Amino acid sequence: MLFGLNGDIWTVKIFKSKGIDKARDETAKQLTTWAGDDSDFSWAKDSKKFYFTSDREGNSRIYEYDLEKNSQRALWKRDENIVRLRISTDGKHLFFWVAGPKGGLYRMKLEDESVKQIIKLPGIHMYGRGGIEYEWSPDLKWIAYTTKTGSSSYNIWVIPAEGGKAENITQLSARHSQPTWSPDGKYLYFQSDRSGSGLYRVALQPDEFRALDTDEKFVKTTKKVEVKIDFDGISDRIVKLTSTSPSSDLTFTRDGNIYFLSSGNVYRVSYSGREVKKLTSDGGRAALRVVSTGRGATFIKGGDMYALKLDTGSATKITFKANWVKDVFAQRTAAFHQFWKTYDHRFYDANFHGRDWKVLRDKYLPRLESVDTNDEFAALLQMMVGELEASHTEVSPASSSGSTSISTPHLGFTIDYNHDGVGLKVKEVPPRSPGAFKKTEIKPGEFILAIDKQRVSANEHLWQMLNPKKGAYVEFTVNSKPEMKDARTVKYKLMTSTEWKAMQYRNWITDLRRRVEAKTGGKTGYLHLAAMGSSDRVKFEREAYEYIQGKDSMIFDVRFNRGGNISDTLIDWLERKPHGIYKSRDLEPEVAPAKAWDKPVIVLLNEHSYSNGEMFPYAMRQRQLAQLVGMPTPGYVIWTSSLTLTDGTKGRIPGAGVFRMDGTNMENNGEKPDVQIWMAPEERLSGKDPQLAKAIELLQPKPTNAQP
Repeated sequence: MLFGLNGDIWTVKIFKSKGIDKARDETAKQLTTWAGDDSDFSWAKDSKKFYFTSDREGNSRIYEYDLEKNSQRALWKRDENIVRLRISTDGKHLFFWVAGPKGGLYRMKLEDESVKQIIKLPGIHMYGRGGIEYEWSPDLKWIAYTTKTGSSSYNIWVIPAEGGKAENITQLSARHSQPTWSPDGKYLYFQSDRSGSGLYRVALQPDEFRALDTDEKFVKTTKKVEVKIDFDGISDRIVKLTSTSPSSDLTFTRDGNIYFLSSGNVYRVSYSGREVKKLTSDGGRAALRVVSTGRGATFIKGGDMYALKLDTGSATKITFKANWVKDVFAQRTAAFHQFWKTYDHRFYDANFHGRDWKVLRDKYLPRLESVDTNDEFAALLQMMVGELEASHTEVSPASSSGSTSISTPHLGFTIDYNHDGVGLKVKEVPPRSPGAFKKTEIKPGEFILAIDKQRVSANEHLWQMLNPKKGAYVEFTVNSKPEMKDARTVKYKLMTSTEWKAMQYRNWITDLRRRVEAKTGGKTGYLHLAAMGSSDRVKFEREAYEYIQGKDSMIFDVRFNRGGNISDTLIDWLERKPHGIYKSRDLEPEVAPAKAWDKPVIVLLNEHSYSNGEMFPYAMRQRQLAQLVGMPTPGYVIWTSSLTLTDGTKGRIPGAGVFRMDGTNMENNGEKPDVQIWMAPEERLSGKDPQLAKAIELLQPKPTNAQP
């Protein structure tokens, strides 16, 4: 079998000899030695060659490896990147997605290496942007493929194998994936959530019977299969077979059984879908590869390879020994080119913000010889990508083995550094901190003379005493004066830095909410959004519609918002307008629909509102839902994804820009408030909030006799 290890392609016997030959069979043979990424490998029909992709010449290209000659050569020499390389079931063609404006699904005829575009579909063909899976019909006359057809829908299309008109056969704003043809050519099976997640199929010809009216079984045929498709009303013939939903690797075998992974386990489903059997039960499996005969399969679990008997579900670990020499400089060189190539392939702006990306590569590549550590390498890449002046481009170094992160626990109070005498003088004890509770009380102005009977003072060595006490209960010696006489002891568990920050945040927003309610007599509600993740969406739904009750106006605060992806959802909710009233006997009237809101809103924003936290205030104003108060945002607005390089370095890459309705790019062009007010650091530290005060002022009802 072929397998990938450290970016190279290796081969090893699945079933080993016994006796003295076992040691020989245990040794894996390394076939490729490029320090970058060699992957997407497929066996030739005769198993004398295999085909793979590699970035050894800059972009991802197709290579052929001849096992008899132990040689390799490039088949695709163009500059476009290719992804999802596969060999057709008859072994005569290679298929692959080509990225770029002229991209799509291409076919290479192995006999003469001629190339033909089958599907014209521009895109990067990754992360749902372009083509995704594709599969040939049993007679090789049709290709089914998945592509995005709406903001959140992925449909399955079918096109003649020689090209032509593509037909959308699923036709629903839902997710469809993993198209797989039945060997008899009668059905196309796939995963979908169109009526709940599960395994579905569509009859390619009008049904001759209802599925529930027959004991349908797969019948092998000795005749050549010819696939005929009646596209008229084809989506009406879709049926759900089982709620066990394939997560990956949906595969049909010649004997009519279906195999796939779901929640990390291997499942077998019958042709009709009536029999569903879970072959494994402890999860964690990936990369299921089923032999077409249906006799066996392989998978990966916990970094190890296994051979699976499909009749019994028993698995045997595929053991091997591999000798691999790590050339750090070669690996970093390959990682450098991989990083550059990935940005060249996937960066959202083909013009690279007006920079010449090739010139930047040539500028920074010679500096690689000066790099000694993972941190220095990450810094080099960060410098290069930093010249694009794009947000969401952070690079983090590969983790070093044995490295640990140290975090100093928090005492649960702040220290008055104006005191330079004995002990620690307590400056503030915030609400909800351990010292704020009666039985563990510590008061501002008191002195901490010792911790666990060890004398302390406010100097730069305090952390050395605290670090070993992380997660521990400690005993404080406390007195109202800086002396041990009449001192008392207080014992509690030290806070983590995360707990301290969360407590401070909670105290801050509680204080702001109370200020708003006090200043407006409870007529204005207040809600702060710290970020725009899924948990923040739940928080918004639960808290906003509670605080809105009985209010005449609302303040939504996205200052210091870390970003995320829920802005569109919140806008949809807040655009909901009342259209009626529901009234039950003896109860107060309720606005219909529920959660409808048509009263004044102000959104607070500042220079620390980031990404989706900038998109929200823009959309609120653009949809005429709110006024904006505060300071301009920084313009860190872009959709991003992650990447991992061959040496373990990790990074982020902007894949889609965010533009206003007038065409302006929000990246490097933050949102400006209607009313701009600066909050000075000393105001923040003293508890003043002029931005909030202005929002309250603007929401106050105007006197009826006020002059315009």
